[in-house]
Amino acid sequence: MALMDLYKKYMYGTSGMGEPTQGLFGTGGEKSGGLIDFNKMNNQQGGLLQNIPQTALLGSALFGQGMQGKDPFSALLPAVTQTAQLQKYMTPKVGTTKEVYDVKLQKNVFATEKQIQSTPDRFTPKLEDQSKISRDQTKNLQGLFTNNAIVKDFNMASTQFSKLTASAKQESAAGDMSMIFTYMKILDPTSVVREGEQATAKSAGGVPDRVWNAYNKAVTGEKLTETQRADFVGTASKLYNANIKQYDAFKNSFGSSIEQYGLDSSQVFLSGDLRPKQVKTKDGEIIDTSKAQLLDFDMATGEMIYVLPGGMKFRIKK
Repeated sequence: MALMDLYKKYMYGTSGMGEPTQGLFGTGGEKSGGLIDFNKMNNQQGGLLQNIPQTALLGSALFGQGMQGKDPFSALLPAVTQTAQLQKYMTPKVGTTKEVYDVKLQKNVFATEKQIQSTPDRFTPKLEDQSKISRDQTKNLQGLFTNNAIVKDFNMASTQFSKLTASAKQESAAGDMSMIFTYMKILDPTSVVREGEQATAKSAGGVPDRVWNAYNKAVTGEKLTETQRADFVGTASKLYNANIKQYDAFKNSFGSSIEQYGLDSSQVFLSGDLRPKQVKTKDGEIIDTSKAQLLDFDMATGEMIYVLPGGMKFRIKK
């Protein structure tokens, strides 16, 4: 038998008079249906040689075995083994996985970095990590907020205004003395007047004469008139409301960050704000009052009088 006929017999089988024989790549002399079917081999994805089909690799391996003097069938097994090894090295590794939260499945799953990067809206940090991220973000914003000079000044103003209104309700010389002393500290925090001691122009600092003169009278036991007392409280209310406006403007600057990260604002805005966060109307409606402005303090009832941005007024005991 000629060498070429022998080659065709091994490669594509023979038709002959009897049953067709099967070759390596064909049956009955046809180029299909052999031990290795070209039509059923798919290219492998990935790798520098990703476009090289398995058949080409196998053919190359068989050729190499033939160069070593081996006939095609005896060379088939080592050639297939060699092809599998080549494809193993040429196919990229999937990569290690890590635990993430699957928004679609609503649970933690394991995914590769490629999967995470290709669908970032679906895979997010796992729930435990999200909680830590949220706590860290809250802590950072809380620090930026509470350590700011505007908030510190507001907290001090809240404390002073509370003390002033509490003293005003006493309607006594001692109460008046304490009220005016607090009022002087509101006007000029650098004042070195000590409560209970006579004030002088030097010790009173930038406090107006009429104020420290009224204070000295209260030290000696002289009470203020109702009109004088109401005037001090009314002016102090306006000064405190100026602090409220400045505080609210600074507070609003954090709104976008809190919304973006889905944080609890009550854990960020820690302050001495005297305003209620919400009130309930007579009809049972709950109204947000966190942005209310202070109008005055009613000494007769001990109520703070506020007005909402829409113009609605309400009273609440301090």
